[in-house]
Amino acid sequence: MKSISTRPAPERHGSPTRRTDTLSRNERHWLQYRLMEALIAGTEPQTIYAELITVLRSGPPSEEEQQRALRFVELGEPDMAGGNYAEERKERPNAIDLLRDRTVQIGRSGLNCLIIGETGTGKESLSWYMHDFSLRRNQPFLALNCAFFEGERLEAELFGYEQGAFTDAKKKKIGLVEMADGGTIFLDELPEMTPRVQAKLLRFLQDGSYSRLGGNQAYRADVRVISAAQPARLGNLRSDLHYRLAEVELATVPLRELQPRDIVNVACNLAYRLMWAKTFKAEKETILTPDLIRLVWQRLATPEATAALSNYAWPGNMRELSSLIKRFVLLDDDVFSELAAKRTPVTTEKDWNNFLLPVTSLTDLTERGLKLSNLPSAYLNHLASQLGGKDAIQPTKLAQALDCSYNTLMNHLKK
Repeated sequence: MKSISTRPAPERHGSPTRRTDTLSRNERHWLQYRLMEALIAGTEPQTIYAELITVLRSGPPSEEEQQRALRFVELGEPDMAGGNYAEERKERPNAIDLLRDRTVQIGRSGLNCLIIGETGTGKESLSWYMHDFSLRRNQPFLALNCAFFEGERLEAELFGYEQGAFTDAKKKKIGLVEMADGGTIFLDELPEMTPRVQAKLLRFLQDGSYSRLGGNQAYRADVRVISAAQPARLGNLRSDLHYRLAEVELATVPLRELQPRDIVNVACNLAYRLMWAKTFKAEKETILTPDLIRLVWQRLATPEATAALSNYAWPGNMRELSSLIKRFVLLDDDVFSELAAKRTPVTTEKDWNNFLLPVTSLTDLTERGLKLSNLPSAYLNHLASQLGGKDAIQPTKLAQALDCSYNTLMNHLKK
């Protein structure tokens, strides 16, 4: 994406006319998106404010701008929240400021990137910003979680398939590579890809050619590939594929490594993502206006809230914090008392690696010696999610694997 500070002003005929109507929903989303984009890029506030006023006085933003804003809203993932504005960012950059600067730089380079980081650290959001700051910004951005599909099914999703390629292939289907031609594909949980699919992806990265599953015809596509992996799983990647995908690597930032003030900034920016959302207050529908979000920021910045946010280890990182902020804003839950009461005994690097490895079966729990008495409640819910969700797990067997009673397990899952 071009730098905001160098983007030419939209051409207008005659002098701007002052609008008398209120902003539409799409314009509010665009405004929210452009302010966050400016924060990511480190643009001086005065520059972006002047541009926003000029555009909104003259009429609605372009269709392309509105579509990008819609994608920003639909993404719904924790983004690179928590950094500083331009002046302080230059003088005293924090970990997220440095991450933002590198993300923008990589985005504009057009290089394939491998994002390495723990669960919940916003890897998909980083990949989207790389796309949004690139020359491919107006082309498709498609995401695929490699852990969702096994074997040839993953190959079929990625490269498409011909009729009769497998039992349920009643007619041919194009894959994500073909759909994203000219744009960007994000491959999450990349090491979960089977060796066969890794080999086919390597060939595609070498010359842009591929064939659909069950077919021999060669196709070509121009696609930028951004991928993501957890550190403990990188050993499952072919070394030659690793080098092709990691033209540049980017490491995310876990919340536990941030300073207290920076964690509060993260929380405030996640609250910002809820602006203009509809909700019910006092039994009537209301909208979370900027004034209401400012009140939320004031509450998040109190000494009590800062202490609660910074003294918690955040095994779920930004995803966990995002859920907590939603409850704080929409339900007015006493989340800070909850945080203060939680036990987070995870302290060593070995412990963290134990937690961060994906869990696909109860055998994984037994082999790693994970016990309920050592697990934060937030991680337990994350664990249940990895096993298919609370409705899909077998509570009795899970309780046995975690060395606890059925009732104890269910009480923890309700927290």
